[in-house]
Amino acid sequence: LTYEALNAFPPGPALALLMSIAAVLRPGGWLAVDVRMGESAPPADGRDWSYHRGGSVFAAGPHLLLDEWGPLGPPGIVAGHRFIVMEPRRAAPVAVLHSLVWSYPPAELEALLGGAGFELVTVEQPFVFDSDVAEAAAPVIALARRRG
Repeated sequence: LTYEALNAFPPGPALALLMSIAAVLRPGGWLAVDVRMGESAPPADGRDWSYHRGGSVFAAGPHLLLDEWGPLGPPGIVAGHRFIVMEPRRAAPVAVLHSLVWSYPPAELEALLGGAGFELVTVEQPFVFDSDVAEAAAPVIALARRRG
């Protein structure tokens, strides 16, 4: 699962998703999950912006992206996330997108994987080389093997 996709699901639906993946993997098959864990959650609240001259997943052409987040539950576990996309062309509508982000503490991630029939093998943090990402905020890669 890439791009922190598991973080878009609360625990119940996350377990259902992992179970559906386990159902199509052979015993001994591997699952790699790019995920934010409890201690690697975004800061409690914040704002950021970036200009995308060549476009991004939010708009095809140049645009300004405002990124805001804040806590909606226990600290570091559930955060609200809002993206505001502003294009420089005349009469372009401003797009506002919202999402919730669930961050899983290590024990909860292991329990989710175990409940779906996986054994957590290792957790690595390969993204800390990115100068824009503080080590504590970087997502991790969890490798799990399907039991069987």
